[in-house]
Amino acid sequence: MEPAMPTRLDAVGPDLLGVKLRLSGQVLSYDATTGLVLLWARDVAVLVDVSNCVSAWTGWSKEHLAAVITAGYLERAPADVRVPGLPKHFPLPAPKTDERVVLRALSVVARDVEADVWNEGCEVQHWRKMKGL
Repeated sequence: MEPAMPTRLDAVGPDLLGVKLRLSGQVLSYDATTGLVLLWARDVAVLVDVSNCVSAWTGWSKEHLAAVITAGYLERAPADVRVPGLPKHFPLPAPKTDERVVLRALSVVARDVEADVWNEGCEVQHWRKMKGL
């Protein structure tokens, strides 16, 4: 089985289509009807389709700003994708979201990871890969 590449949310885009990614962030919003999540860190959010791995009764789906780690393949988002709305209390500006891509989640687990620690780990992983280590 191919390992998922730990990736910063701000690095997710069309150039990674077809790649198995591992992302960490907070669930900013969740639409149980479509199964779409806005996974958020700082000023960026990524669309994640959790419909194949989450039941309507999953604990983190009801928790405000639940911290999760998810893994899946990055795909093109359907043209008619409906981005989950932001919570009314969310301070503007809205996070940058690339609506052209969606992560099709294979797993989602509640896990509290500081964004700085995650991002530093992703940078180290990328550097090691570039050096062939």
